[in-house]
Amino acid sequence: MKIIQFCILSIALLHVSSVFADDGYTHVGRYYKQKILITAAQRDPLLQKVEVIFPFSVQNIESAYRHLLAPTGYTLAKFEAIDKNFITLASKKLPLSQREVKGRVIDLLNLLAGSDFIVVRDDLLRVVAIDLNVVRY
Repeated sequence: MKIIQFCILSIALLHVSSVFADDGYTHVGRYYKQKILITAAQRDPLLQKVEVIFPFSVQNIESAYRHLLAPTGYTLAKFEAIDKNFITLASKKLPLSQREVKGRVIDLLNLLAGSDFIVVRDDLLRVVAIDLNVVRY
């Protein structure tokens, strides 16, 4: 009887250890394992692809930036850290042509700012600032 109990306990322990083994794979069915891969968008939230339809509460470029950055964990820098020319642009109305956009978040930030500006990011503080693009082609 003790041998049967020992065998059952051993099998249960083997099963538990295999469940918690971290081998970089996850079960996707009874006989199939799939490699766990971290995507570029998971490593860098500004590289995630999004499709955004700005609500009517988003009226200007600044609020569009804040709305676009909210789910990424990044924030717009304080206006003291942003180029003064962008502050003027940020108060302008959001163009109708940019109310529905899709693409990577970083590309949409560049789209909203326009070609005269570049997006500068601080990944440690998760802050995005806008500077004047001194090199234009």
